[in-house]
Amino acid sequence: MCSSCVTAGLNIVGEKPFSCAKCLKPVERFTFTKSSNGGHAALHTVHESVCSDSQHQSLSNLAVDPPNAMSAPAGLSALEVDENGLSVLRLDDVPWNVTPAMLSDWSGVPIAHAHVLLNDEGKTLNHAYIEVPPQSAHEVLLKCRNKVLGSGKRARKVTITFSSQSELMRYLFPSWMGDFSGNQPTVANVDSKCLPAAIFNGILTAKDLQTFHRLVFHPNPRCVKDPSLPFFVLVSVINKFPTDDNSRIFWNFSTRDVLFNLAFISITRLSKRSYYWSNRVITALAGALLTCPIFTTQQVNQVRELFEPTHSSSESSFISTPAYSEHREPSPMIYHPANGQYHWSPYDTIARDLGLEPHVVQAVCQRLTQTYI
Repeated sequence: MCSSCVTAGLNIVGEKPFSCAKCLKPVERFTFTKSSNGGHAALHTVHESVCSDSQHQSLSNLAVDPPNAMSAPAGLSALEVDENGLSVLRLDDVPWNVTPAMLSDWSGVPIAHAHVLLNDEGKTLNHAYIEVPPQSAHEVLLKCRNKVLGSGKRARKVTITFSSQSELMRYLFPSWMGDFSGNQPTVANVDSKCLPAAIFNGILTAKDLQTFHRLVFHPNPRCVKDPSLPFFVLVSVINKFPTDDNSRIFWNFSTRDVLFNLAFISITRLSKRSYYWSNRVITALAGALLTCPIFTTQQVNQVRELFEPTHSSSESSFISTPAYSEHREPSPMIYHPANGQYHWSPYDTIARDLGLEPHVVQAVCQRLTQTYI
């Protein structure tokens, strides 16, 4: 049995369901059969509903099919496509030093987004995701199966399979207590007793934001294999942040503002450094902030001002200028150096209960203080 068949089949079945690359039917089990080319044993898949003879091929035979032979691939309509017309591919057994730029070069085709995942300590997970147009998904799948990613001792044969937006969202927003329908959060399967907690915590918790802050500004070099990775994780979260009206209940303005502050301060700091990866990170962060519709007009303009040569201002003035609304607002989260943690401000807590903006609650409190004290 050829090693590529074993790698393609067994490397990912322990973590996610495996589907046939030709007909997209779910794999039920593996069996050994005699191959017609050379007589060596080849790994075949048996589907829940058996494919036709023309579709039911061994994985090793499918790997050598030319991409142009799949100009109208069977099962293309079964691929999950988001509102931007993108499909998700999962890459398993990626090296620890993988970066989005490496994935882009490795795929050989233009990709919309590359998502490298880190755990809470900053260690790279052994799988990543890329988003490509659906017409390119099959070509990438056949072209890059078992293709080596990386170099030297960290080179790996990567297994690539079809995935989904919901699976990608689950890894980008692991604290969300509900499920995902595509890239939209849903509480359809949440127990009624857990529903209030799910809505209150939202898709990003204070702990998640604290983790982002630590990885971006205080990474552990023993865990973070490439210093640019925490910034790209932040880019992925902003790019995939749910923006539809139905998802609005699952995040608040404080979450939005903390994400903006993390990305904005990262841009201003990296613009004064000369790391070899600084320009790529700055471009990705700025693009995410400018295209994500959750940010206010003032926040977007604040990012644009950084790249206007006629505007002269120091980094401190940008950071100290509130970008959350037309009025001055408090910091959405208070950072306590003593314990190194974030805590929601009291204004935000009251605002969440009343469904108001934090700056409105602060203005009322200040007016009451001036009137009665």
